[in-house]
Parts: sequence; structure tokens; C-alpha cells
Amino acid sequence: MGFAFHRTGKHTGVWQKKTEDPFDAENCKDFAESRKLHCLIEYPQERRSSDYRQQFFRTNTGLCHTGKFYQCAYCGKIFSKNRITVDHLVAVKGVQRSTIIKGMLHRLKITDINDPKNLVPACQHCNSQKGSKGGIWILRGLIGKSFAFWLVRWIARIVIVILCAYFAIRIIPWESLAAGFP
Repeated sequence: MGFAFHRTGKHTGVWQKKTEDPFDAENCKDFAESRKLHCLIEYPQERRSSDYRQQFFRTNTGLCHTGKFYQCAYCGKIFSKNRITVDHLVAVKGVQRSTIIKGMLHRLKITDINDPKNLVPACQHCNSQKGSKGGIWILRGLIGKSFAFWLVRWIARIVIVILCAYFAIRIIPWESLAAGFP
């Protein structure tokens, strides 16, 4: 069948075969299942491309459409183009291992793991924290891709600070406090 053995440890390894023919891939899967072997089929659209970072920067112009500054989709901090990393919102490992995650990508109308819709700007800290996790990180990334979300968040923070200062001035009897000090 054309398989090659690749060692992954001292006493372990995997049998691999590269093919572009879907019929051949299904035959290999049937062969493995008939012998109660684990079979993992990797498709080209489920592999990290070598130029996904360049693809992202070609389609996303960053803040103010200058291409110089980008905002982390997870924490909202702003970084220059050379300090920002490009993260796969839905992790490559997750897509390769889970049919549920493949279905989620399909519902988001993402056909390729390196599709610009699946790429987000992320600071080094958030990218390393996320790793190949999903769940809340995907939600944070989807919401955080929008500059409007961060703008509303900043405005809400400013309004809260102003309201706190206003009520602090009105409620605290500053005159009595000042009278107690020489």
C-alpha cells in the first residue's frame, strides 16, 4: 500500500502515507478499521501553511488601515506589526483531531484552516496562553476581532470612572474632612 514507518520515540512510531487521491485515503481507512488500528487522515486544508502570516497581513490592514498597528483579539492591547503574532482562532491541532471542531469551522463557512477568517492578531502572551485550546478563547477571539467591541469597552470604562469621581465629590463631605486637618 506504500506506507512508510516514522519513529516517534525509542519504541514507538507511526505508519504514514501521502496521497492526494480521496479514494486511496478511504481504502487506507477501511484497511486500518478492519484490523482495529487507529487511522488519522490529514487533508491539505487542515495543515498550517508556511505563509499564513503573510496571508493575514495582505487581507487585514490593522488599526486606521495603515498596516502598522494591530490589536490583540484576546486582550485588546495594541502592538506594532513586528510585535504581533498571528493566531489560528480555531487551533490547527483541534481541527486535525476533532470532527466536532471541523463542523464548527464548516458552520463559520471556513473551508481552510489558514483562511483569513480563522486568523486573528494576538499578542505573544495571549497566543501562548491560548495554545491549542478552544472554548472561551474562540469566543473571545470572535468578539475581539471587532474594533467596535474594544471601543465600546473603553468608553464604558471612562464613563464609569467619571461617574465614580462625580459621586465621590457629591457624597463625601469634603468640607468636614478639610476642617479636621490643620
